[in-house]
Amino acid sequence: RTTTGVFRCLFTMILVLYIAKMGLILSLGLYAQQSLHFSVGKAAALQTTYGVFQAAGQLSIPLLIKPFSKRTTIKGGILCGVVSGLLIAVPHTPDALLFVSEGLLSLSFA
Repeated sequence: RTTTGVFRCLFTMILVLYIAKMGLILSLGLYAQQSLHFSVGKAAALQTTYGVFQAAGQLSIPLLIKPFSKRTTIKGGILCGVVSGLLIAVPHTPDALLFVSEGLLSLSFA
């Protein structure tokens, strides 16, 4: 493979994963309203939780990269995304775990 082909493949993989992540984030509020009987305010708080943790995560990138290698930081981001998906997948998940899941999902960019 050429270098250009590898970069195209990486770009496509990252784009597809990002689209799936955003789909999960945007649909979680609707899922919570329909299945868990969240109020509109509580469902909106899920998006707010994501935004707050996203901002905090962006500000903490230099602090995370300094003591850890880039590889360790990437593994941590992947772990956050996987754990976030697993928390939502468990049947009869307590409501509070959806907020934990949103926080972890926002930190999965590292």
